[in-house]
Amino acid sequence: MASTPSSGTFVKGTSDVSVVGYSFAAGENSDMTVSEVTFTAVGDDDGTITGNNNENDIDAITDHISTCSVYDSSTGTLVDGPESFENLGSEATPENQLVFTNTDWTVAAGETSKLLLKCTLSNNALESDSNDAYNFMIADHEDILITNENGESVDATVTTEYTVDGDTDVTGLPVITEAGAGTLAVVAASDMPTSTVVLGDSTDVVAAKYKFTATNESFRVDELTLVNNGGTDNTVATVRLSYTQTDGTTGEKEGYLSDHAVTFKNLDFYVTSSAYKTLTVYVDTNTVSDSTAVSGTTFQLDIDMAAGKMVAYGDSGLEVLSGGAYINSSSTSDISANDMTLRKTKPTLSLNASSPTTGMPGFDEVLRFNVAADSRGDVQLNSMAFKVTVTDKADEHWNYCSNDVSAPVLEDPDKFSVYNTDDLSTAIDADWDFYSTSGGACGDEVNLGYAEVTFAANEDITAGYTNTYILKVDTTDASSDDGDRVRFEIVDQNTANDTLGTDAISWDDSDTDVTADGSYIKNLPVTGGTISY
Repeated sequence: MASTPSSGTFVKGTSDVSVVGYSFAAGENSDMTVSEVTFTAVGDDDGTITGNNNENDIDAITDHISTCSVYDSSTGTLVDGPESFENLGSEATPENQLVFTNTDWTVAAGETSKLLLKCTLSNNALESDSNDAYNFMIADHEDILITNENGESVDATVTTEYTVDGDTDVTGLPVITEAGAGTLAVVAASDMPTSTVVLGDSTDVVAAKYKFTATNESFRVDELTLVNNGGTDNTVATVRLSYTQTDGTTGEKEGYLSDHAVTFKNLDFYVTSSAYKTLTVYVDTNTVSDSTAVSGTTFQLDIDMAAGKMVAYGDSGLEVLSGGAYINSSSTSDISANDMTLRKTKPTLSLNASSPTTGMPGFDEVLRFNVAADSRGDVQLNSMAFKVTVTDKADEHWNYCSNDVSAPVLEDPDKFSVYNTDDLSTAIDADWDFYSTSGGACGDEVNLGYAEVTFAANEDITAGYTNTYILKVDTTDASSDDGDRVRFEIVDQNTANDTLGTDAISWDDSDTDVTADGSYIKNLPVTGGTISY
């Protein structure tokens, strides 16, 4: 028996399944011609042929294996067939044989060639509710008729012979499993877009990606439904799918949300059993306004897996529906994307290239950063939270967080100021709140860890423009002799939420006047350089 083909699972109705191969080695003295060969098959109706073959319980294999043919494995040439199995035994001890009497297949002297048996599985129902399994074999040397180049009969030597209805060990024979249908699994793709801010009037925004994997047969997905499990449908103008079609080209379908869902039909989305395929969901967003697509609303386009919402066809011709046994193992839970938040505009924060990394103790610049507004609208900046990291080499506690001790104190609104670089002569009018390094309230002999600024009047950043800001802090009590160091950063939203119970930044998108936090804002945290004194 040859090493290939190996065991495999195939759906009923599949054609040209390679079920077993045998290598024929001719001696050095003569070509050898195989004029007849008989294959024997045994079947098991619970799909678990292992070890000793004592479960030969499918008596009419011909009901499940339509026809078979033999081929020269090297050339692919048909040697003989098609032929059908015959039951030569009793119902209690069936012996299903497949006889090829016109092979006339020659193996050259000193050469080895492989004979490959291929079969077509019928579309009949399986023997039981579980899969059927089969072994195919040349059971005995007498099942091969061979002549040499002089026309003389020659006995073949078969490495392993089998007693079909006994306890012969069949370990190593390929197990060909016949399944009622393949399976189609749907999951969120590994590169599923993360939650973020999506701006109004945007096109071709990737809202979701889904991974489809077919097993045992390929599938053509004909219909599916996306459900909007986010906010209102007004956020999305158009939903568009992109996928691979049966002919290998890229297909697209466009639809519109209604009652929080959109259904696509006649997709021709082809998922091969050899490689997974990705379904990409794009959206175009509506213009943001208070009356239609309201800033701050969300959308989330999930695949509806309720019964019958997805329709696919296997290569075997079987129609399979979501909620059935062949898609996601009967799961009816939606396959979820991440939620997206609609805004008219958004800020982008970044560290300015001129932000300092050295300094002298005193009232001086410790952080320089940029805030840019998207071209779609102005941004109004309300507040932001800074993390303060101090290395106090001499343990003098100059960064204490209370006015109630004799040591120098850093917690002091007069020591903190923010400037717009357009006017470095006047600090922006603001209030300050201070927190300990753990995020709690400041107290005696506790180090300052965070400082939050709230502007008296919102800082306006014009659409399409960038404002540059400078944070100045009075570090007079730091020691250059001791090598004290300090670093400031604008925190990210998770830190602000979990540690301070506040916002990393607070902002709104101009005329819609909807206040937002630092969630999904690019480049947070913004970390300044370590300033050594």
